[in-house]
Amino acid sequence: METKICDIIDYNFELYLKDITIRQLLTHTSGIPDYYDEDKIDDFDNFYVDIPWYHLKEPKDYFPIFPKEEMKFLPGKSFAYCNGGFVLLAAIVAEISKMTYKDFVEQEIFTAVGMNNSGFYAMNRLPENTAIGYVKDDMGWRTNIYNLPIVGGGDGGTFTTIGDLYILWEALLSNKILSKDLVDSYIKPYVKAESEGKDTYYDHGIWVYEEKGKPIEEYIVFYLLCILYYLH
Repeated sequence: METKICDIIDYNFELYLKDITIRQLLTHTSGIPDYYDEDKIDDFDNFYVDIPWYHLKEPKDYFPIFPKEEMKFLPGKSFAYCNGGFVLLAAIVAEISKMTYKDFVEQEIFTAVGMNNSGFYAMNRLPENTAIGYVKDDMGWRTNIYNLPIVGGGDGGTFTTIGDLYILWEALLSNKILSKDLVDSYIKPYVKAESEGKDTYYDHGIWVYEEKGKPIEEYIVFYLLCILYYLH
């Protein structure tokens, strides 16, 4: 978890510090600027990047669109949700496993635990009966397929079902994916997410809310499972 990103990813992020760790990416405490910075986006329904969406097929394809900006803060010193950090985590999974991120998730998570209705499907090759998103503009409702990467990656894009999400939770919490010690250690408050509310914390890929002093885990992500699978 304390491995430095620059020791794994061979790409020159000129303005980013060289001591950013995997743990800091997982906990959004790395300080790197985000390519999808919600504080800077005025129109979420029409967000575009400098590369055509259909060219974003692998995590490394995102690297050229990472902001060429100074760090937001020193690594480990604060919290700021960063989609780009999870793209880097996916690239790390691909580098370590010698597989594509998509194939790794589908093989080691979906197939392994029986999530038979989940996958990283390309937007132009969606399975039958797949639900797609819509946005509203001045002319009415339209699909959002031209506002998304051609296939999902480290910061989102998985197609799944309610039933498969139940299977994922059951597999994780019954220690079928990670050991009990790892699960217990990564579902506790790690850093306070000041920008999200006074009772909101973040752990390693999980939002944790406090209710009457008791942490409540709410949201888990696939990149967490992938990276921990290889590092445990």
